[in-house]
Amino acid sequence: MKLSDLFPDHDVPSCAINGASMNSREITNGSLFFAVPGHTQDGTKFIPDAIERGAVAIVANKNKRDDVLKIMADIPANCPVVYVEDTRAALASVAARLYPCQPQNIAAVTGTSGKSSTVWFVRQILESLGEKAASLGTIGLHAGDVFEKSALTTADPITLHKTLETLAKKNINYVAMEASSIGIEQMRMDGVCLKVAAFTNLSHEHLDYHATMDDYFKAKQDLFTRCLKSQGFAVLNTDISEYKRLHDVCTHHGHTIVPYGTHAEGKHAIRLVNRSVTPRGQNLVVSLNGQMLECHLPLIGTFQAQNVLCALAMVYSLCDLGDNKTLDIKALEHALSTLRTVPGRLERIDGHPEEASVYVDYAHKPGALKAVLDAVRPHTKGKLWVVFGCGGDRDRAKRQQMAHIAYDLADEIVITDDNPRSETPADIRAEITAGVPSFKNIGDRRKAIDFTMKSLQLGDSLIIAGKGHESGQTIHTQTLPFDDRDEARKSIKTLISDDEDKK
Repeated sequence: MKLSDLFPDHDVPSCAINGASMNSREITNGSLFFAVPGHTQDGTKFIPDAIERGAVAIVANKNKRDDVLKIMADIPANCPVVYVEDTRAALASVAARLYPCQPQNIAAVTGTSGKSSTVWFVRQILESLGEKAASLGTIGLHAGDVFEKSALTTADPITLHKTLETLAKKNINYVAMEASSIGIEQMRMDGVCLKVAAFTNLSHEHLDYHATMDDYFKAKQDLFTRCLKSQGFAVLNTDISEYKRLHDVCTHHGHTIVPYGTHAEGKHAIRLVNRSVTPRGQNLVVSLNGQMLECHLPLIGTFQAQNVLCALAMVYSLCDLGDNKTLDIKALEHALSTLRTVPGRLERIDGHPEEASVYVDYAHKPGALKAVLDAVRPHTKGKLWVVFGCGGDRDRAKRQQMAHIAYDLADEIVITDDNPRSETPADIRAEITAGVPSFKNIGDRRKAIDFTMKSLQLGDSLIIAGKGHESGQTIHTQTLPFDDRDEARKSIKTLISDDEDKK
């Protein structure tokens, strides 16, 4: 594609463009470099590196013109610069033009918690119904037998559109993807042809990036006001305080509302009629637009029931409302009864010699920690244990909040290191434990898990929270191999071996 084709309203040369990136390290010969002003770094500083690596043109913000001219004056290469109002918006537009093919039915979900589980469930339900589907987000890309890890909840526009085009060419018609508040605000979703947008919930998170909770909410709201195409389907949680505000905004934008939750009513409502706890899951009775659906869900927790309702509403919007495919209730009941949890989301680790229940969960924010503790409590006859820490270089306000939630809801607390990054681990733990009277402080995460495993008795439950599916622990600038699930299994294996040696 030519540069003049990508920017038809600009006076630019017709040089060939074979790729684009906002990361100078990804630039190769023939690429277009976007000098994006970032949250911590200014992309204009990397223009020389991009040109040295083969960039044939630069895209920069108009308000950065003077800075760019100074940089370009010291570069002998004749490299054209395209000045735009917003480089992020331009990047999304160019990505969509470079990779124009997309699956026909794309749904995105935003919210503080539940995004990964929801898209995971959407994909599984669609596959159970015989459709070719993919899920895309924090866990990575899943499409049939294909699995690729991801570093971000919402990928940059170039990576995202490349992925969508690859899926479309493989005849995958349905995609469920996560949309983070940061990704939405940074316009990574712009250019994606969304048919459905969903909202799970809102709680304290990312205030190291967003100035206030209202700013955080407005960023998520933009999924419906800017990203979702006109007359799309808005899947909204009726059980949250933000429901009316979202309902009014989506109605104003001409979207069809698909409400879900215990208070859902009216046309297209997905309502939870009844829920009862079982030893390894829960029984659900759901009204889907007036039709009754009953199943045993092999997942624990009210929040998982909410995630499943959201996924069900997204599938209903994609298929029944958006693709004119009438859903079979019996097929949906079967799909829900066979759902598997997301790796690292209340993932059960079996085999403890005392028959204690052990779970690994990604909960690294206050609302999520409360949700998993509440979820496991009904299944716990003995003590409820929790092992957790907080990440460094992130929102510090949540540390005390998580500590108080743990103190209120758990019987035994072990504070340990999460991903301390550049912060001193002991300082993070001190912030967490300040004002909390009862806890065990074990910085080494492996030792913390081992200690707790040895302490568990019959009827006890343990939640190892914070890292979930992650396979590394970041200390300073180094990420060392570490997986809570593997460590839990190793600890159980050691306990079993020690018991056998005593016999």
